[in-house]
This record gives sequence, structure tokens and C-alpha cells, in this order.
Amino acid sequence: MHQHDSGSVAPNTVAEHCRIAIDRRTIPGEDSYEVWRELKARLEAWQAEMPGMKLEVHEPFVLDYSMEVAPEHPFVATLSHIAGQYQAGSGVIGAPYGSDASKLTRVDVPTVVFGPGDITQAHTHDEWVDLEQVAEAAAILVHTALHYGSVMDGRGG
Repeated sequence: MHQHDSGSVAPNTVAEHCRIAIDRRTIPGEDSYEVWRELKARLEAWQAEMPGMKLEVHEPFVLDYSMEVAPEHPFVATLSHIAGQYQAGSGVIGAPYGSDASKLTRVDVPTVVFGPGDITQAHTHDEWVDLEQVAEAAAILVHTALHYGSVMDGRGG
């Protein structure tokens, strides 16, 4: 996401100033701080090439990490198998948003983001979740806990 405040009165005029905010997300395997340092170095090199340019690069507002757990991991496979018994077509997908779950994967705790509701409603003014979805998610989690790993050794779930 890029936000641009040109400071000008019209698109065809030269602005007195320009402010850009950059939101750079990482992918699994990247170190957030290293990505920020590399971006900062590129911007500072650009500044050196442009006489009169004043540049301020601030520390990141949030320094977070992407997460990835293999779909074959027993936890992921068990949860995915059991969720599929409740909801046809469910499966493992990546998500384009951050989560505190990433802190757990950094210390080798297999972690997924799972729950009822619609992610497009999450953290909105009108956020709500259907109670039937809450009950179903709870049943999936209980079933997953009871059958953890059994999908991998052929005992089903």
C-alpha cells in the first residue's frame, strides 16, 4: 500500500513537498528488519543522486513477520481434514494480512489462523459472527484435538 500526499493543488502542478508512506509486507523466509534496512539503504542512495532532496526514513510502525507452516504438518493436516468434514471445499490457503500467530511460528510452534466469520468483517465497526459458525468452529477444534495426528497415520478423524 502506498499513500501519497503531493502537497499540490492539481495533478499537473509541481508540488512543494511530497510524502509517501510505504507498507512493505514480508514473505516466509524474509527477515522484517533486514527488509526495512535494505529499503532504507535504497532510499538513501536515491537521495544521494538527487540534489536538494530531503529524506526522512522512520523506524517501522510495526515490525512483524510472515508465517508459514507446511500443509503436510500433522496439525495442519488434521485441522484441514476435520474442517473439510464440516465445510465442503475448506482447505489450506495463505492470507495477505498479519497475525500475532507469526510470533509462535518463529519459535517453531506450528500455528494456523482459523476461526468463524468472514475476514472482511474482522476488526470493523460492524463486526459480527453467526453463533452457528462459532459452534461449528468449536466442534472442529475439539475434533482436531481429539484426533491430532490420526489423519497422518491412517486412523482417520
